[in-house]
Amino acid sequence: MKTLFVNGDSFLANKHGGVDMPFTVAELLHKSYFNDYSLVKLARGGSGNDSTFLTTVNWFERHPKLKKDAHVLICWTESQRVDYPTKIDYNPQQPEQFIHHHKPMDQSWSTFPLSSYVGHPFSVVVNSIMKKFNLLDPGYPDWVVTKWYQNVLGLQNYLKANNIQYTFYNSLPPSCDEGKKDHGYWLKAIDKSNFYRVHYSQYEFCQDNKLVISNTNHHPTEQGHIEWANKLIRFIKR
Repeated sequence: MKTLFVNGDSFLANKHGGVDMPFTVAELLHKSYFNDYSLVKLARGGSGNDSTFLTTVNWFERHPKLKKDAHVLICWTESQRVDYPTKIDYNPQQPEQFIHHHKPMDQSWSTFPLSSYVGHPFSVVVNSIMKKFNLLDPGYPDWVVTKWYQNVLGLQNYLKANNIQYTFYNSLPPSCDEGKKDHGYWLKAIDKSNFYRVHYSQYEFCQDNKLVISNTNHHPTEQGHIEWANKLIRFIKR
């Protein structure tokens, strides 16, 4: 069975900051280009790249026979989001908890942004460990860049090792360069033939072309999804 497998954040989910969206890039690609594929969508609003990477691996290891005829579509979000396993199960009545659960997987995830980790319970643990073992403070910008490459290269190499076709793009602006030579080497390792515009994002495209829902909700409008989907289709077809 051919499968279009989709994962990422709210840009591929059907609720954009509280606004119901009848379709995203995923449904548009499914209808116009992958119409003989079944659609599997794990994208969740607020999720980060850590869970996108690992839930994708999890899904294919649960369904190894589907690797052969699958195409994976991933939108990478801002890498300052830190996903971490949580014992608290997802509660649809309390979505503000940012608990993500991808059935039938039994691992729930939560998320917090590195930019505001000061004051978060996680930061108390991090800071206490650093103080106890006399560790150096983390370099915030480089930490964000490192996380982006860990996830992008990790999933890229998993998909290639399993001969799974894929297309990557950014939903939000990527953190891929803070001036370190190491960042350039990691960038070189990305297979750009399967990554649409590594340095650009759907968010930026929609901002540039006034295709956002509102001044306070910067998710794509329907037209923002249509135009971005057309660009992805041309990229995949080339």
